[in-house]
Amino acid sequence: MKKNKKRIIIVLIIFILFLTAISGIIFFRGINQLFISDKAVLGIDISHHQGNVDFSVMEKNNIQFAFIKATEGSSYSDEMFTRNFKAAENSKLLIGAYHFFSPESSGVNQANHFMTVVGNLNGKLPPVIDVEVYGTTDKDNTKIVKELRDCLDTLEGYYNVKPIIYTTYINYKCYVENYFDDYPLWIRSVYLPARIITDNWTFWQYSDKEKLNGYDGKEKHIDLNIFRGNLKELENMLLN
Repeated sequence: MKKNKKRIIIVLIIFILFLTAISGIIFFRGINQLFISDKAVLGIDISHHQGNVDFSVMEKNNIQFAFIKATEGSSYSDEMFTRNFKAAENSKLLIGAYHFFSPESSGVNQANHFMTVVGNLNGKLPPVIDVEVYGTTDKDNTKIVKELRDCLDTLEGYYNVKPIIYTTYINYKCYVENYFDDYPLWIRSVYLPARIITDNWTFWQYSDKEKLNGYDGKEKHIDLNIFRGNLKELENMLLN
C-alpha cells in the first residue's frame, strides 16, 4: 500500500509540474507556442519600431526569414528600411519587403511608391501587402477591394509574381476572403492557431510578444512567424 501511495504521489507531482510548465508557456508566450514545431521555419517582421537590427544575432536565434517594412500609403517610407534591408542582405536570412496598404490612397499609386523605394527583388521573397483597415464605418467594401486589387495587379505586373497578403481575421473576412483566395496568405493570429481562421495560409504570425536579442528600437517586442513548409520550399518562392 505504501508503495502504491508513493507512486500516486509521484504521478501527481509530475502531473502538477506538467500543468505548471504548460501554464507558464501559455502565460508568458501564448497558447500558440504549443503548436509550433521544433522544425518550423521561423521568421520575423520588423519596422522602424525595432530600430537597428543585427541579423547575425537573428541567425543565432534560429530566425530564417525576415520581412521588412518599406512603405505605407502613397508617400510614406519607413525610416529604417534602407539600413535594415541592406544589413539583412549581408545575412543568411531569406528576406522580403512589405507595404502597409491605405484605404484612402490609389492602389496604383501605392504600388508605384513601393516599387520606387524597393526596386527589384531578385533573389528576395515576393512583395507583401499588409491589409489592416481600421477606423472606417463604410460597410461597402467595394472601393477598398478595388484599390487593393489595383495595387496587387500593379505589383504582380512589375515583379511577375503574386504578392503575399498579410492580414488579420476581421480584414481577412471583409476584404480578402472570396476576393483574393489565389494569393499567398499571411495570417495574423496571435491567440489561436491560424487554421481556426482558415486553412489556406502560407505564413502565420503567431506571436507579437516575443523578446529577442539583436535590435535596439523603442519597441521591445518582435513579431514571430512560421512558414508553412520546409526551408527548401521557402527558397523556391525567391524571385529570379
